[in-house]
Amino acid sequence: MTFADLGLTDTSRQALKDLFGVTDPTSIQAKAYPPLAQGRSVALADITGSGKTLAYLLPLLTDDLLAASENRLLIIAPTAELCKQIADVADAYCTALGHPQAVTAAFGGANIRYQLEQLGKRPPVVIGTPGRILELFNRRKLNGQTIRTLILDEVDALLGKPADIADLQKRLLRDVQLVLVSASLQDDQLAFFNRDLLRLAGDGALNTRIHHLILPCQSSRKFDQLRPLLFALQGSGTSLVFLNALDQIDRIVARLRHLGLPAAGLYSAMHKNDRQAVMQGVRKGDITILVSSDLAARGLDLPIIDQVIHLDFPNDPTTYVHRAGRTARGPEAEGASVVLVAGRDEAALRIYERELGIHFDKMFVRDGLCYLGEAPEKAEKPTPSSKSFKAKKKKTAPKPPPKKKSKKAPKHAARKKAQQKKKR
Repeated sequence: MTFADLGLTDTSRQALKDLFGVTDPTSIQAKAYPPLAQGRSVALADITGSGKTLAYLLPLLTDDLLAASENRLLIIAPTAELCKQIADVADAYCTALGHPQAVTAAFGGANIRYQLEQLGKRPPVVIGTPGRILELFNRRKLNGQTIRTLILDEVDALLGKPADIADLQKRLLRDVQLVLVSASLQDDQLAFFNRDLLRLAGDGALNTRIHHLILPCQSSRKFDQLRPLLFALQGSGTSLVFLNALDQIDRIVARLRHLGLPAAGLYSAMHKNDRQAVMQGVRKGDITILVSSDLAARGLDLPIIDQVIHLDFPNDPTTYVHRAGRTARGPEAEGASVVLVAGRDEAALRIYERELGIHFDKMFVRDGLCYLGEAPEKAEKPTPSSKSFKAKKKKTAPKPPPKKKSKKAPKHAARKKAQQKKKR
């Protein structure tokens, strides 16, 4: 199946290639295009990094929609960062199609005056967080009667506040096209909407290019294991460290910086400008250790994340899927997901393996290097694994060349020489 087979124009196909390096549709994109183009309500579920954003944008961003002088397509996402990411993709694509002012993003923490100014131009595509969009409805700056399609991206996270989603639905027409998107969708989540939804899934539950690892440790000494792990990974790309508790992020970041490691935190309570500065630092490579809560596990596309580290054990398999999916994004990218496991976590780990169909390999850190397998006794010398991280090897000074031994003349030769001198 090609984009031409799906009906994309030459201009659209060229834009995809130039902007995103995309030449062929992924499985979920090929499956989603026909029903979405026909106006059907759909639930999309596929692994992180599978191209779900383009899966719903491509069939819906038609010339007819983009030429409209009213709000037609409403996309809701749980965080400002994800809204901005979707808006950047949609705006670049629409601009390439000749509609440079078709997209407006509206989310909390940003200047609402600017957002109101942009909405005054009646853009056909509006992308925002639930709270800000409801505020705009209350101010009568959005007209729900003109919205033809509602997309809920990372819908399982959005349903953390079901009252907001129910309120949003009341502002729209009953027969609005509904699109639900996530890496994991449960029956009870779909039942919330009470709609006839076509369920579409990709080819797998987790990216097969992610190496799942566990680093055994004591529950009270996890930081003592994190510290040598991060030092061993210096020079091996960017690490994303996950915590469960927001109030611990600043403390962990401060301890890492005290050790001279380029770390920064990312969490929902930060000011929007601070969060954007951190994201920019990660993309530039100035920050190689990002410490976050599950905020960063939802939809953010950070292609330079080389390894995900779970300092705190993920609360459920779904959380693990979203966290681990921050690495190995892209057609051929590979990554690692390392869980610091205390004894009490091992039973849950076995459940995660069964439910997700994956296997965790054990690893350990010794003398500044990462190794696969059980940690041996200190007397043994472990062998580095090529499947593990690209750890830096310590440079050793070259050995001096061996001294050349001077050759001594044989004794009989010395006597002969002395006799010749006597004769003279």
